[in-house]
Amino acid sequence: MASPIELPLVDISNSHDVVAGKKLLDAAAKHGFLYIDSNSTLLTTSDVDRIFDLRGDFKE
Repeated sequence: MASPIELPLVDISNSHDVVAGKKLLDAAAKHGFLYIDSNSTLLTTSDVDRIFDLRGDFKE
């Protein structure tokens, strides 16, 4: 039986934290996906949807 993966927990409450950004990128590269819990941040669900919009028409 395969061992369960241990997903990293990344605090994204500080939007200017470069270390958090690198951890997010590393998690996505290593595991192929990541989960963002935006309940403790100022990010709304629509903000997260826009950030990860793969159509390429993201506007700030």
